[in-house]
Amino acid sequence: MTFRPNGFYPYCSPITYPQTQHSFTLNAGVQAQKSVLVEMRQEGDRSISAKATSVEKALIDESKATNGEGCLGQSPAACISYLAANLFVTTAADIPFYDWSSQASFDPEKTRRRNLTLQIVLPHTDSRSYVKDFGFRDTSPPLDVVGISASVVEDKVESISFSGRFPILSDNPADYQGSGFANFMATVLPSCRSADEGEFYRAFWVALVKPREFAANSGKWRFTDNGVSKSYSSSAYGNLCGLKVSSFSSTGRTITDTGQDLSGSSQEVTFRLPNKQ
Repeated sequence: MTFRPNGFYPYCSPITYPQTQHSFTLNAGVQAQKSVLVEMRQEGDRSISAKATSVEKALIDESKATNGEGCLGQSPAACISYLAANLFVTTAADIPFYDWSSQASFDPEKTRRRNLTLQIVLPHTDSRSYVKDFGFRDTSPPLDVVGISASVVEDKVESISFSGRFPILSDNPADYQGSGFANFMATVLPSCRSADEGEFYRAFWVALVKPREFAANSGKWRFTDNGVSKSYSSSAYGNLCGLKVSSFSSTGRTITDTGQDLSGSSQEVTFRLPNKQ
């Protein structure tokens, strides 16, 4: 499929971004998921995924006619329109990108939530994102994927989370420089615009890396149904860009009872409106 600027083209991505891989390049995703067959159906004048709903079709049409001014505090259509005006935006293959949360709750606010799931396609800016594990080395693709998940309450985006190519949760300043992370954040969240790229990275580190606390069972081997495993998970909470922020990082390894050695990692950063917990 062809990605075009200033437009939103759902269901054109060949993969779902692999949240448990060290790399989030398109080619790595294709190798992790050998093939994805997408069944389409006609919904009015538009072909959409067979698993999508008419609500998603209406949201696509609405985003075409909406002038987006950002994501947080805005409608899903305004968020899509804003992102598509600045970046290549797609959705994962054969997966509904705007649906009800399946989590039941006594909190009436949580029962009014929807989840908006998009993918941002970016050019490579940093060789450190290449795959060096899992039996192959990915050095060819020019593109990376960032997963964006937005929590929507009563048609307003309450929080937005990033995983995949970004975020960078590292104590090493060299991992940030040249990554393009500051420009990406300034594009997606206008309140994160900074005249000094290095100062933004330091503020990011102070808010989301320095205060990290590891889970009590981090680094401890434990028995599971199919072998032994251990993991390292940490989280942090702070303030950045005038917003409440949180980060989560997890790395795990499992040795199965058949002798397989499996490993993976994931990182995620979430930005929330100040008046939300």
